[in-house]
Amino acid sequence: MLTEIPLSYQRDSRALFERIRPLGNGVFLDSGNPTSERGRYDILTAAPEQVWHLAAHSTSSESFFSELEQAQQTYALDEHPKHPFTGGILGQFSYDLGKTLETLPCTSIKDINYPIAWAGLYLWAVIVDHHDQQSTLVIHPALAEAKKHAIEQLLSRGDATNDSEANHRFSLTRSFNKDTSEADYKKAIARIHDYIYAGDCYQVNFTQRFSSEYQGDPW
Repeated sequence: MLTEIPLSYQRDSRALFERIRPLGNGVFLDSGNPTSERGRYDILTAAPEQVWHLAAHSTSSESFFSELEQAQQTYALDEHPKHPFTGGILGQFSYDLGKTLETLPCTSIKDINYPIAWAGLYLWAVIVDHHDQQSTLVIHPALAEAKKHAIEQLLSRGDATNDSEANHRFSLTRSFNKDTSEADYKKAIARIHDYIYAGDCYQVNFTQRFSSEYQGDPW
């Protein structure tokens, strides 16, 4: 049975996330607009039971998705009448993941050194309901008792404090670099125009990557 523990409600969920993010692999699904019907819930969690990564140069994502599906089926609970998440898979799929699903040129990801997809199995979450102004810690029945106790203790503390903030201050250590020259960019745009005029397509999502290096804490 799902465990539900009420927490103190705050309109700004960042303070709650500050407490749990040191656990690692944190997820903060921000409603974005708490005043709208579609912006009702924030979902916060961390410390997954298992994590899956898909490397940029993988040629197939079949095993990645099959493992996620198996885990979701194993830990899925009946749909809750109130909470939008009661445990399961959360993660991130990049645009470049499409190369493992379709036959597409891969030139745009030749220098990627981070996963094009990752996901974690999370058996607990803080659900912030901005409409009812309630915050609830929901815990899946499969979560280990010791971990459950540790999370409860962590969330029962006072307001989170940002210790040694100056030591973690974020800054870029070099300017952003683009991966396409201006000349090549203009050539590609001209080629897209040709495709459109020929009737081969009507819309193209043409992008390029900008990258830099940094020091400190991105959060």
